[in-house]
This record gives sequence, structure tokens and C-alpha cells, in this order.
Amino acid sequence: MTRATVNLPAASNRWTFLVGKGMGALLSRRVGLLSNTEHWRRRTGRIQRSQLRGLLRRAQETEFGREMGFGSIAGRPDEDILAAYRDRVGIADWYAYRSRIARMREGAQAGVMWPGLVRDFAQTSGTTAGDKYIPVSREMLRSNFRASLDIFANLARFGVPLGWATGGKILFLGGSSALDTSAQGIRTGDLSGIVTPLIRWPMSAVYLPGPTIALMNHWPSKIEAMARRCLDQDVRIVSGMCSWGLVLMERVMQMARERGRRVETIRDVWPNFSVFIHGGVRYGPFDPRVRQVFSGSSDGPDLPCRLELYPASEGFVAIQDRPGDPGLRVNTDIGLFHEFVPIEEIDRPDARAFACDEVEKGQKYVVVLSTCAGLWRYVLGDVVEFDTVPDRFDGSPGDGPARLRIVGRHRHFINAFG
Repeated sequence: MTRATVNLPAASNRWTFLVGKGMGALLSRRVGLLSNTEHWRRRTGRIQRSQLRGLLRRAQETEFGREMGFGSIAGRPDEDILAAYRDRVGIADWYAYRSRIARMREGAQAGVMWPGLVRDFAQTSGTTAGDKYIPVSREMLRSNFRASLDIFANLARFGVPLGWATGGKILFLGGSSALDTSAQGIRTGDLSGIVTPLIRWPMSAVYLPGPTIALMNHWPSKIEAMARRCLDQDVRIVSGMCSWGLVLMERVMQMARERGRRVETIRDVWPNFSVFIHGGVRYGPFDPRVRQVFSGSSDGPDLPCRLELYPASEGFVAIQDRPGDPGLRVNTDIGLFHEFVPIEEIDRPDARAFACDEVEKGQKYVVVLSTCAGLWRYVLGDVVEFDTVPDRFDGSPGDGPARLRIVGRHRHFINAFG
């Protein structure tokens, strides 16, 4: 691929640049594979069937796997495995799995939907009916770790030297890292709290805001504490939701002015800030404000590098893989099986579902996941459209890897259009 032209400030003399150098060497093969778009165009269908087969075999002795005949389905050939899986397992939302998840989380029961004891549950706020608890297995943590490495691999593909990136600080804007632990040792909290303890040395040497501030759950107080902590740091990368990133950067600028410094843009405080990693919401409405903070004008220059993500508590769905292109490439080889249901069919009992290599451009789909934490054909709820589609399993040609854009939430479409 053609790399973006990323003009970055010079590297510092901090020893931590060696962290990025080592990471770059570790990821060199992955960078090459991610850049091989023909591989993903041709192989996505087989890769996804292999992922599904692996999930079914791993869970075949669980309570759910025995009920659904996972062992038998896993033995079907690639040509038949999707139809067999869809025939036995229906599309379901969280409430269909609520009682099983309660037994896993509250009763600490092993082998219900995923083998072994799942010790971590991400707590999310339901839009209509309270909190939901999403299982996060060891395999899911590994899946998220692999996705995080792909973030750095794609930065390298975009022309960001990883040694330069770790020569300064990387600021992560996440939820509270505090976890509630039950008498049986089951941990519940924000996904950030589950994954933040996994940030260990040497990455901890470049990580901000640090464990103490990460524990805070009152966002206004947390923003204030982060601003104080980061004001005099060499922040080079910010990762988080656009809204909170903007609130923090504006507070950092204000705090610097209160200390008598002349500040017009965030670069007056963080002169090496050049990379913004963001996700969770559509970026377009935030673009003018980000440009204002970065360059001093709402239609001024953008950051040298932006990378958009599609993360969810249920699994890391997609990552932007082309600079300046809003399409996000689906993560097809990290332990997730993706399906997509036409928006107009999502509430029908006979709704059709399509794998990555079965979708069509121009159609709105609801995302459905089967995960390495025991969610099976689970309605994620986001509505997406595809910009490029891979070759079909039957050999019909596609035009690239599976790349999608988030266009809304399915309940919003149902409410608007019936």
C-alpha cells in the first residue's frame, strides 16, 4: 500500500523509544500481512469459517455447546458449516442469554457457555433496560490484545515510526479501572478496568494517566486530574472517545493559560502530539472541533495521523486500515465470527444472516457476533454498511477486504422507519 505522508516531530532521547523499536520488529510480519489486501480479499471467507469451527470445537463440551450440537456442526465441511450453525442456533440478544450469564457471573458456574470459569464481566449500560454484563474470557483478553497490536501495526503502515511513538507518552482515555470482586472471585466492571492491569512494563513507562487516576469513575474529576497529570508531559498519542478527548484537550489548554502560558492550540502544550486514535461514535460531527483544537481553525489542518476503531465490550470488531478512508476493516482472524442481518429483517424470527463474504454493498446490516467468550449469534446492535467486500466462498470476485462503516444503531432505524 502507499503510506500516508506523516510529518512528525523529531524523536526524543528517552530510552522508551526502544520499546517502539522492539514492537516494530515484533510486528513486522503482521504489518506485511495487513498490507496484503489481496490475501484478505481472497481468504476472508475461509478464514471466518475456520474461526467459527475453532469456536465451536472449543465450546462443544459446554452446556450450551452440548444442547446445540456444536461437536457435530464443527465436523461439517466448509461448504455446509454456516447453514448447519444457523439452523441450530438462533439470533439472540443479551436478554436471551441473561439467565445463563447470571449463573456464570453470580453463581460462578463453569462451562455454561464457554469452557472453564469466566472470571471477568464487562458492565455496560443498557439504553432501555439497565446494566448488562458481558463475559470476558481469557481467550477474549487475548483477542483484544491481538487487536491492540494491530492498532500499532496499522500506525506503522500509516507511516508512524513506533520508536517515535514510544519516545513520548501515550494517553489512554478509558472508563474506571476499579473492579468489584465477588466472594467467588468473579470480577465485574468497565472493560477498561479489566484490560488496564494488563498494561505492564515496559509499556507502563509510556502509559498515561497512570493507575491511580485510571481508577476514578467520576468523569469531571477524572478529566481535571488527567489534565494536571498530563499538562507537562510529552504526549504524542491520545486514544479514546472523541468527546472526552476534546474535553480533556480543552481543559489542558485552559489550565496552561491559567499558569500564564500563551496557548492557542493543543500543540502549544503538547508540541509532539500528532496521532489521535478514536472510536465508539461517528467522527464527522467532531472533525471541526478537533481541527480547531489542533490547528486553531475549524477548517484548518487535521492531525498528521488519525486511526478509527470499532471496539465493543463483546469483541473488537474492526480497525481503519487506509489513511483518510472511513472504511474499517473487519478483524476476521482474532477469535470472532461475524454475521450481518439486513436491518429490515432483524426482528423477524426467520431473519437471514450473511457472513463477511456474503454481504453486499449498499445494504444496511445489523452486526451479529459469535465470540471466544461464549456469546453465540449475539446481536451487537450497530448498523453498518460495506464499502468493499471480499471474494465469495463460491469464487465470485469481490473488490477488497471486508470494510464497513457504522451508520447508526438498529433501534434508531426501527423507531424512525417502523
